[in-house]
Amino acid sequence: MPKAISNENQPENGYPSLICGSVVQGNVSSNQPYCWSRDKGNFTKAIDGFDCVSPSMVTICYDTNSLDACRRTDCEAQRACSSKNSLFCITTAAPPYEVLVNPTYKGLVEAGEWIMTRNKLEDSYGVKVCSLDLGQPYQSCDETSNVFAYIECGDLFKPVYSCTWHKFSDGEETLKVVRNPLGEVCELTSLATQTITVCGPTVTETLTSVHNDSALVIGLSSGIGTTFFLLISTFCWVWKLRRTQIR
Repeated sequence: MPKAISNENQPENGYPSLICGSVVQGNVSSNQPYCWSRDKGNFTKAIDGFDCVSPSMVTICYDTNSLDACRRTDCEAQRACSSKNSLFCITTAAPPYEVLVNPTYKGLVEAGEWIMTRNKLEDSYGVKVCSLDLGQPYQSCDETSNVFAYIECGDLFKPVYSCTWHKFSDGEETLKVVRNPLGEVCELTSLATQTITVCGPTVTETLTSVHNDSALVIGLSSGIGTTFFLLISTFCWVWKLRRTQIR
């Protein structure tokens, strides 16, 4: 049973993907890209890196027990990483053949590969990486002048995020491509432990709220008790005064 982590509502992602069914059947290896098409019903290994072509989707999965990004302890990461004996899978649409052979889009395949393989802890947060030239690796950067291209990605484990590839020529941006990768957790076996993690108010905030409500109740109870005591005391004083007058 797949568990959505990111961008499941993006129409192009086709959540749930076909990958989870193949994971349970034992047909998926971690760190291996796969091409698949829901329309054609095919599912194959990518022979040469991420060489899938539209209308196929491309997917790569990582073992949550060893995924470096799962060293994070924040709530967003634990939505994916707390499910043991499972794979965290990233899926996106493969580019059309016309794009792959178009010189304008040179570098897009490498950018897509970086987006799919950002499994390191430091790359899993919101990040910006630059490539100085075609074929050069992407590295963390702040300055984007005089670069061949750069990629900006949101948090890998956020419910909604995007990755944008910016390409430059002579210092001018010539191309921008946006991807909204699907993130989902797939159980390796039917016995996998899948934990539901809900990110919201912290326990401290909840306890504080309860504490404040309790204080209000205690305050009200104390006030009512004090008022009741004063009424009884006044009644007794009046009763004694009238008995004294009668005598």
